[in-house]
Amino acid sequence: MTAQSLRGQLLRQLLPPIAALLALATVIAYYPTIEPATAAYDQALIDLGLALGDRIEVNDGKYALDLPHAAERMLRTDRYDSIYFHVASPDGSDIAGDEDMPPPPPDETPADHVIAYNGVYAGKDVRVMAVMVPCNGRRCMVQVAETTYKRQRLLRYIVLSSLVPTVLIAIATLMIVWFGVKRGLEPLDQLSEEIKARSPRDLRPVEAATAPEEAKPLVGALNALLEEVAEANLNQQRFLANAAHQLRTPLTALAVQSLFERAVHRFGEAPAHLSQIVLGAREVGELLSKDARIPVVSATGSTRMGRELAPIVAARFGKTVLELGGNNAMIVAPSAKLDLASRAITFSAVGTAGQRCTTLRRLFVHDSIYEMLVPKLKNIWANLPIGDPLKKGTLVGPLIDRQSFENMERALASAKDEGGKITGGGRVHEAAHPGAFYVKPAIVEMPGQTATVCHETFAPILYVMRYSNFDEVMALHNAVPQGLSSCIFTQDIQEAEKFVSAAGSDCGIANVNIGPSGAEIGGAFGGEKETGGGRESGSDAWKAYMRRQTATINYSDALPLAQGIEFDVV
Repeated sequence: MTAQSLRGQLLRQLLPPIAALLALATVIAYYPTIEPATAAYDQALIDLGLALGDRIEVNDGKYALDLPHAAERMLRTDRYDSIYFHVASPDGSDIAGDEDMPPPPPDETPADHVIAYNGVYAGKDVRVMAVMVPCNGRRCMVQVAETTYKRQRLLRYIVLSSLVPTVLIAIATLMIVWFGVKRGLEPLDQLSEEIKARSPRDLRPVEAATAPEEAKPLVGALNALLEEVAEANLNQQRFLANAAHQLRTPLTALAVQSLFERAVHRFGEAPAHLSQIVLGAREVGELLSKDARIPVVSATGSTRMGRELAPIVAARFGKTVLELGGNNAMIVAPSAKLDLASRAITFSAVGTAGQRCTTLRRLFVHDSIYEMLVPKLKNIWANLPIGDPLKKGTLVGPLIDRQSFENMERALASAKDEGGKITGGGRVHEAAHPGAFYVKPAIVEMPGQTATVCHETFAPILYVMRYSNFDEVMALHNAVPQGLSSCIFTQDIQEAEKFVSAAGSDCGIANVNIGPSGAEIGGAFGGEKETGGGRESGSDAWKAYMRRQTATINYSDALPLAQGIEFDVV
């Protein structure tokens, strides 16, 4: 069955009955109007017949019409129609007038001595009034006929007079009905347009307050369906995210484990099961964190994960090595070597597509060199090779998944709302790789260190800010919750020394004239504040994984006590 629009159905239901009523009203108005109008013409003919009857004379049994020629010419004179008359004696013989007048219908009974009928005379339609007038004690018949031009003209006038207003009323009625239906359906049209304009992924409830009362059950049912779809979609996303996480991380771990086992095999004397892998989701992690047999739990992930994990391990007095979020910054001082700084900035900000814990995310540039450095960076950003990371020459690969891309888009939109000026950003290579999320790295010039800047987004976004005072920029540098890695580019020894001192960077890694990568194997890798405080690599790393024990052995017969205490027993 073909679907029909509600507007069309309403118009089809309303317009035909309205048109029929208007036509009926026209007919009803026509007949009461035409009858008195034509009756007036008939009465004029009757009066003329009576006047002619008064002119009939009888002399010696002979009937004659006393009508002068001048009077006859006046009688027959009419602007539009021809007038005919005939006078007959009681026995039907002609007295005067036009012969061969159409006789009255034989079955017609006179009403008030008058018979009205239509006929044809001289090839023309005529209206005839046959008037039976007194004539010497008997009745003579006076026929007066008139062509119908005036009558037809009157009929046309009456028809037009009634039809034109009716047509105008009909048009106005149709317009009112059409406009009323249109206005009445506007809320449904708006609802339809709103739903059409939505993205297929937009599962927000439809606004029911503005919907017509009759449509609210439909809107309610639609919202219930959208809620179910949204919940199913959320469950699906959770499942896919969990499955994707469980797939990506184990594959990497399994690859590393394979390399480890090959190395152990070459070594030849390593203990069995020195390295083991347990695959699982959140539940497995919770079991490990609660197990008292595992004295140290090292975890890399988000600040949220660290907040949940640390209390669980601490509750059983276990130790944690946490490497969590980072919102790493660089200060470019007036004395910096700009070529060196621009190379470090580029690698630190766009390498691995900004998906590294030590990625450079905040850049503070001194006012005196801002206009030299930032345009140079924009030019570099515009020419970065983006594509398959396995191909030689590629510097920027894809984001890990759609969620990372959407997080980047939200962060850029938020920065723009806060007054940021964006260069770059946006998805590329979508047609060739619809399942991959390649993006242009973005430079965002910010008016200050806003809430968006203080939030770490795992994507190639570099927030650039001006500074003029070293102490003020150090305060801004440290005014974020994270504290993983930091760096300064300067030739000023005082600035460099202050940066790495207790009065400088509060991060676990503080570099001078090198980016915030922090991957030097000899150094203790880790951060402060919400980065977690744990250290990987370097001396601090092996100390974190060892159980410390102090042992004192006495080889003499004496019993020396600490701090020279004397404690003689008698």
